[in-house]
Amino acid sequence: MQVAYSEERPDVGDHLEPEGKLKVGSTRGDTEAAFSTAPVKIDEIYVTPVETHNPIELHASVSIWDGSKFTLYETTQGVVNHRAVMAQVLGVPIENVQVISRFLGSGFGGKLFPWPHSALAAAASRKLGRPVKLVISRGMMFSNVGHRPLTEQRVRLAANPDGKLVSLQHDYVNHTSILDDYEEHCAEATPYLYSVPNLRVMSGLARRNVGTPTSMRGPGAVPGLFATESAMDELAIRLNMDPVEFRLLNEPEKDESNGLPFSSRHFQECLRVGAQKFGWSKRNPAVGSMREGDLILGWGMAACSWIAERFPCEANVELRSDGTVRVTCATQDIGTGTYTILAQIVSAKIGIPLDRISVVLGDTSLPPGPLSGGSMATALR
Repeated sequence: MQVAYSEERPDVGDHLEPEGKLKVGSTRGDTEAAFSTAPVKIDEIYVTPVETHNPIELHASVSIWDGSKFTLYETTQGVVNHRAVMAQVLGVPIENVQVISRFLGSGFGGKLFPWPHSALAAAASRKLGRPVKLVISRGMMFSNVGHRPLTEQRVRLAANPDGKLVSLQHDYVNHTSILDDYEEHCAEATPYLYSVPNLRVMSGLARRNVGTPTSMRGPGAVPGLFATESAMDELAIRLNMDPVEFRLLNEPEKDESNGLPFSSRHFQECLRVGAQKFGWSKRNPAVGSMREGDLILGWGMAACSWIAERFPCEANVELRSDGTVRVTCATQDIGTGTYTILAQIVSAKIGIPLDRISVVLGDTSLPPGPLSGGSMATALR
């Protein structure tokens, strides 16, 4: 028997050629016309590299099969979701899968969703009839369990001489694997962060011979704001305007992406208080002009925004005859203090001291709870 093969070079390059035409997202006005006639404008490309999670705690799975039920001890940011996926992959009823994750040694988005090693460990335990432990090696962490994808973003930004924005176009492409459509959503904050009458967002995917990307610490908004805020700074320089004042000048009265009022918005307050506390008025924008001894100082600023969403959740509060309270919920604590916060909520509501409240989390046998991601289980303020 002879084996024939043709050698191919994997496509892992940095230049992102999108698959097909860019997809149009949020849009209003006529960006092309406004940009072409604007007196002050920039047209720049910004690139962010691949980033990997690599927390100290590796991805790991322990699977126990008792002949009818799987008990899975997992490094996961979402035990309930993990159970649903494993039941489908393993072909068993969902009630025959229990997922436990009492404490997590950090995940940063990389442990939001199940990876193939979890199913492999479970399948092996069923085949062998014995518990199986599978730990991803440090080297495999770079390729087997996701990453923040490479992005290439083109920002075309224009303003009048007085600093009022007239046009914003944000085009971005991120890489993904050959089979999966993972989009980084770099323009998450673009449509509503500043007031601009003409805006268009476009996006695309570039397929590469790499593993599938995944969420990582503020997915989408983080690389997207790097690009748009860099563009805002560069346009402020063209306008000879202070970057704080430039942003204050372009504060929207409402969410211009949908015409609705903001439920809350403290952007101007943040800028003014931050500038006052930092001593921004002392800043000299000239390159190399600010020094501290032999050090050259550079002062800069940037805006940021993050979604404020919530997941459905259930919890059980058990008042016991000995005066203690037991609180249970399947959601997990990934190091953001969910155990403590649930105890504080119960203590505040019913007046029981914290040292008489026990909280049990991270087990799908408990009332269903949400993923721990995007500050949507335990909000960070």
